[in-house]
Amino acid sequence: MSEWKQACWLAMFEVKSSLKGIITLAAMALGLPLFFTELISFSVLEDAPIVYDFFFVFIFWTVAASLRPKEIQLKKMSGDSWVSPYFIMLNQLPIKKNVLVMSRFISYFSISIPFHALFLTIYYALSPELREVMPNASYIVFSIIWICFGIMSGSIFPASDVGEKLSTWKIVVFNIFFFGAIIAIFLGFYFVYGQGIVAGTIHAANEWPLLSIAVSILIAVMGFLYSKGYIYKKIDKVDYLV
Repeated sequence: MSEWKQACWLAMFEVKSSLKGIITLAAMALGLPLFFTELISFSVLEDAPIVYDFFFVFIFWTVAASLRPKEIQLKKMSGDSWVSPYFIMLNQLPIKKNVLVMSRFISYFSISIPFHALFLTIYYALSPELREVMPNASYIVFSIIWICFGIMSGSIFPASDVGEKLSTWKIVVFNIFFFGAIIAIFLGFYFVYGQGIVAGTIHAANEWPLLSIAVSILIAVMGFLYSKGYIYKKIDKVDYLV
């Protein structure tokens, strides 16, 4: 059995254990488009762009990860050590490192990508305002942009399972800088472009479809490769016995 097949086989155990989360995501894939359709009904991305953008970004960034089973999510184990208990268990088994690393991403993306695709499909079907500003072809490009964003940003979650030592002070400082940077990016985008991030990706999908697809795929691949490399770098350095 090839390493790829072994990784898929291993990942399916996690997917099956995530059934409750998958059902919740399926329900959210229907409920969230209803929310956004109501939001966009009184504003074609103009009256409440910041609220709209924040919700949209976090759907593709954190929603799928937050609904993974608790034993798979990152936890504080002892002292300042944070790691996924499930990853510790897998790392103690006679599993090839390549198989273990690949399985982390397969298990996550096999849930997150279908959720994002379903959300985008239902959203377009329910929103006449969205169909007015984007024909079918442009919306496919728009969907690719956001699914690629989900791959890039979502890669950090399977990568973080490997574990890290973080004191409370480091976590506080990190969160301040991290969320401060996100707010700065949002505000900077508004000041430079004059509209929200979602409006910007709509414009890009309409005006530069091929370039948008190429750049989005490149960013997704770079994010994935960086996260994959992070796991290989950290897996032999983290002391799981502490």
